[in-house]
Amino acid sequence: MTQELLRVDDLHTFIGDYHILQGVNFDMHEGGVAALLGRNGAGKTTTLRSIMGLAPPRGRIRFDGRDIVGLSTAAISRLGIGYVPETLGLFSGLTVAETLRLAARSRAPDRARIDWITSLFPALRKFWHSRSGNLSGGQKQMLAIAKALVEPKRLILVDEPTKGLAPSVVAELIAALKQLTQQSTSILLVEQNFHFAASLATETTVLESGQTTWQGMMGDIARDEALRRQLLGVSVV
Repeated sequence: MTQELLRVDDLHTFIGDYHILQGVNFDMHEGGVAALLGRNGAGKTTTLRSIMGLAPPRGRIRFDGRDIVGLSTAAISRLGIGYVPETLGLFSGLTVAETLRLAARSRAPDRARIDWITSLFPALRKFWHSRSGNLSGGQKQMLAIAKALVEPKRLILVDEPTKGLAPSVVAELIAALKQLTQQSTSILLVEQNFHFAASLATETTVLESGQTTWQGMMGDIARDEALRRQLLGVSVV
């Protein structure tokens, strides 16, 4: 087993008067994909937002051995964590080129890194001068992930990447994310599509009502239909 990259201990997050996360605990290791699973409203997106400091958490979140609770979102990003929200966070009036240039912040994007990103997502090179608002759903998802990768990241948090995508596009996304993990980038994935999550993740945490109800290897939950049905209501893979 590779070394631990992220550990979340007794995480509690409030949004207004609502106690959304009520004791989330999990860890993930470097170099692969971990999935956060659970029914709608379980707290998966809030967990990602808490890690990024967008929803101020209580508890402990350690990234590469450092406690990041209380840090700003910008500081967390500088430590090497990227975030791809379900809403994608794209400006529809910007072209692909402008979006990636803006993501590089204070300096021009590294040409070799842009070439690597467009090798992962060839459609972005094809539509380099197209506005993001004119892209297909799958192309927008690829651009959102590419945006998070312009600056090197050790971990990216990806929220519901397959939502609304055609099966052929999902297959392309699986291939790209697998290549990504071979370049020293780990992925924490929130996903309702169990087929997609099972094709990528090695580690899995299941949330229910803002709490961790199960953590283990993806292979274990993928092989155990009774366990899947109990935790997720998913009967087949």
